[in-house]
Amino acid sequence: MSMEIFHNVTDGDLKNEDVVIRILSGGSAEQIEKLRLFHNLTKEQIELFQYYAKLRKSVHEKMREEIRERIKKNPIATEEELNMGAYIEFIEPQVKDAVINLRRKGYNTFLSGFDGYHSQKISFDEEPLKDYCLPQQLINETKVDGVDVVIKPNYVKLVINEMMGIDEIKKIWDKIENNLPVINKNGAEPSRGSISFKQKQKKLQSQ
Repeated sequence: MSMEIFHNVTDGDLKNEDVVIRILSGGSAEQIEKLRLFHNLTKEQIELFQYYAKLRKSVHEKMREEIRERIKKNPIATEEELNMGAYIEFIEPQVKDAVINLRRKGYNTFLSGFDGYHSQKISFDEEPLKDYCLPQQLINETKVDGVDVVIKPNYVKLVINEMMGIDEIKKIWDKIENNLPVINKNGAEPSRGSISFKQKQKKLQSQ
């Protein structure tokens, strides 16, 4: 990424998450240090944030290639994709299996994957986890791996405090998904983006 992008970054910009992520994933040493001092971060913290910003960038670049290939070779969506409101290639690889299986269990997901600087999230419409707690053993296991699991009524979040690869993160998401109960044996309701996606698919099939 060109350094010109960061040439005129002000202190105010360093509060903007998109700017911060761009700097973390491709900024100069000077910009990284300025960011570290501005947010009063330790060198270990900034290194962790850099690692995940670069991992996120790499994942998204690969996804863009896969999406282009999918649209080029097989643009017709499956029933499951129509219900979800997107091609399966739009789901980040570490959460893909978890999201698909959760939707089959009745959870209406709408956002998933990288969230912030060193965390991951799967969000749901409504509040399917209002009265749910993960088994303490699983929470303890993930904590040993350097991951704090946050369960809220409408999302699950992983706060990752160690450098992990995509496959390692995927294993944690899969464990969490395996522990979440079925809430609708008929699967999730159509997502909030399904209507516009179905309309685009109808136009595509009529061509």
